[in-house]
Amino acid sequence: MLGLLLIVGDRWMLLKTVTAFTVAHSLTLAAATFGVVRVWRGQTSFTIRHPWVVAFGFGLLHGFGFASGLAALGLPRSEVPMALLLFNVGVELGQLAFVAAVFALLRAFRILRVEWPAAVHRLPGYLLGTLGAYWTFQRVAVTLRGLAW
Repeated sequence: MLGLLLIVGDRWMLLKTVTAFTVAHSLTLAAATFGVVRVWRGQTSFTIRHPWVVAFGFGLLHGFGFASGLAALGLPRSEVPMALLLFNVGVELGQLAFVAAVFALLRAFRILRVEWPAAVHRLPGYLLGTLGAYWTFQRVAVTLRGLAW
């Protein structure tokens, strides 16, 4: 709810937004409770079955963040399409290079028969969760400092 309070300025719109959240929450709660959908551990989730859809949704949100950075550069309008194209090609190549490097590292560990303790297998998930929480708190703090009370 705090996120909604921060982004919705109009009280009537806030009421509608909070109600929409509650309706959506109620629908999923009821669907899971009555067994229409299953969300329990051991079942495959939508994210596991269709990770590209979830990544696409996050990518849509992520693009908004980069849009403000691109706008701040002050490029002439005629240069924006090429800047967007080259930026996105660079991002994709960088991501593919990262994936290739991780695969190469994992292959090297397999060839060297490196045996990791169970805790090491969980470490990447905890590290990502910790970084995500840190960045969330950091951005909320920046947002709160920027609000005019």
